[in-house]
Amino acid sequence: MNHKRFLMSIERLFTTGSLRPEDMVLPKEASIMEDGSNSDLQVPENWSLEAADSFRESLCKKVPVEISLVEENTVPSWLWARRAREKTAFKVETNANEVFSRIAGAATYRGWKAGLWGSEIEASIFYDEVKAILLTRRVVFSPKSMALMGLDWAYGQETIPDTQGTKSHFDTLVLQNETIDSILSHAEPTARNKWSRFCETSRNTESTSIAFADTLTQWNTLPCPTCAPRAQINLLAFRQMDGSLDLTGLQQTTRLAVLLMELHEDVWQWKKEPTRPLALSFGNLSSLLMSLALPYDSCAARTTAAALASIITGTATLTSAQLAEKKGSCPSFATQREAIIRSLRNRVRACFGEENDYEHLSVTPQTIRIDSGADLVLISAARHISELALDKVQKHGLRHLQTTSLFTDFSFSPLLDSSAQGTEAEASLTRDYAQDDSRFARCAHPAVSLGMKKLGYDAVDRAAIREHLTGARTLVAAPWVNRTYLKEKGFDDARLDRIEESLSQISHLKQAFTPWALGLDFCRNSLKVPANRLKDLRFDVLHHLGFLAREISAASTFCCGHRSTRGALELKEKEHEIFATREDLSPESQIRMGAAVQPFIDGETNLTLSIPAAVVAQVRGDLILMAWKMGLKNMSLRLDGLPVEKHEEHPVMQLMKRRTTSSRTKVPLRTTPKKKKPALSDVTAQKQEKARASISLKPRSRTGSEKRRG
Repeated sequence: MNHKRFLMSIERLFTTGSLRPEDMVLPKEASIMEDGSNSDLQVPENWSLEAADSFRESLCKKVPVEISLVEENTVPSWLWARRAREKTAFKVETNANEVFSRIAGAATYRGWKAGLWGSEIEASIFYDEVKAILLTRRVVFSPKSMALMGLDWAYGQETIPDTQGTKSHFDTLVLQNETIDSILSHAEPTARNKWSRFCETSRNTESTSIAFADTLTQWNTLPCPTCAPRAQINLLAFRQMDGSLDLTGLQQTTRLAVLLMELHEDVWQWKKEPTRPLALSFGNLSSLLMSLALPYDSCAARTTAAALASIITGTATLTSAQLAEKKGSCPSFATQREAIIRSLRNRVRACFGEENDYEHLSVTPQTIRIDSGADLVLISAARHISELALDKVQKHGLRHLQTTSLFTDFSFSPLLDSSAQGTEAEASLTRDYAQDDSRFARCAHPAVSLGMKKLGYDAVDRAAIREHLTGARTLVAAPWVNRTYLKEKGFDDARLDRIEESLSQISHLKQAFTPWALGLDFCRNSLKVPANRLKDLRFDVLHHLGFLAREISAASTFCCGHRSTRGALELKEKEHEIFATREDLSPESQIRMGAAVQPFIDGETNLTLSIPAAVVAQVRGDLILMAWKMGLKNMSLRLDGLPVEKHEEHPVMQLMKRRTTSSRTKVPLRTTPKKKKPALSDVTAQKQEKARASISLKPRSRTGSEKRRG
């Protein structure tokens, strides 16, 4: 081993020297059904069945049963690499600890060989801390990448780099400032007309991606290749029970994540990337804000989000600079040094709330305001770490020209038990969790209880609001469709009891009153339903019994839940905005949140707005122009109500399908095939392409008078 050590000291924070990381987390056996057979996987107790199922399917590899150690005199024995013995059998990993041990062990081994640890004790601290953040899901790496990490060290298996990355299905419209100036000033009617035509024809496109070229260039944002290592930090994991934020833990997790991505470079194709980019993102931001009782569309929430992004990017940049000091800068740093330092200085100015004094920026960024109502300790930490990062980069350079980037990758969601990535708002305040008995349970989002407790609500009120969200799951006292009315319609107690049992497994009351659920004989004989109507898949039993649509809807929300706090009498009117979901929030509020975070992310932000397809063209165009004025680098508009590409199914539905088709299921699920919607005509497609191509993309030179306040 090289005696001239380059040290990357890590202190214990999540672990203690007396306990192993796996001993600090309660385990459980998750029974996962695959092809009619049970497969038990040991995971931490707080993992859902969807998380365990996704983990097993994505990360657990077939590995040798018998292994031998490869001795190295200069390496501690517990870090020796392993090799499979000849003629050994193979098994599939069945313990999350096994997977995380190979990930942490391989990184620690490579760090030892590179001289990053000063002693065996420092190496063991790094190993334990990495396992701790993985077991507690403080950070999650790309499932495809985690499946490959450490296989060569733990089992001697060859690692084939993941080069597939994430495919982009949509063309990107690149807008330059000159084009936008022409549109806004009305000086060139031709440009305005072209813009109007584009907005009009884009209404037939599922998603439109827009990149603001000059903003991207001025912030020195690099196009992130698909081979860049991807990871997401779970922000909700750093919310402590007293309502404060574990900022030290957030910095520790960020630092460990950067080191892991650097030490596992064999998993990614970096040899042809002179910039060595990283894509470290975060998730559950909206959940964290909700748990802190901060309305998503508030100045305090935007400042909190910006400060958290600044801490993550600042810590990642500082760690990359420390690696550059030890291992050298990436090949592209020397040629881009001036632009990188300029961007870092602008980031520090935005962190300190500077209003005007920015270098080479035509759109003034949103800043961290000290009078926003956000936590002053959080703001102070963000400012301190951004200054440290700038100073370190000026002295030693960067190992990675990009460290953070906001992206949406649905493969992360089941592992994190989350639905909101980046700056996205929560889609719902309830979640459906699969159970071991082939059933599912609807639960209130954990951030709801935390937020209500922060506001001072007692246990009784919190329970009432949770029931409002998830439903009473009983027909007793239900409006209109209740036991009393149903008995008058011909239902006996035994039949009603069976319906009551099924209420915990449905998302709408009609699902408990289908002819197949009630029984065809009962429908014919007791409810007097004609036989020919029972064959109609659209037949509605409750309508047949005389219930009106509004009566059915009221009973369904009582039994199955409202899924939002609207109508909850226990919650004060002014506090409903704290628990707002994506449906409640305007597109403008989401743009404001993305713009607040953007200056503190050195990669792309990829804000996606979902708006109804019926929204007029001018409104869609105004949203794009607003995003540019607020300083966003890029965005996407997704129109709801159009034919969409088939996305990956929700993990709950994947799991329930496997379970319902297993040997324990007596009756398979009945599904109705969706009708295919007609594709766009060739003429419409040509119009769209012509509108895209007609927008001017001429380069321009920036003048001092072009600065404007976002």
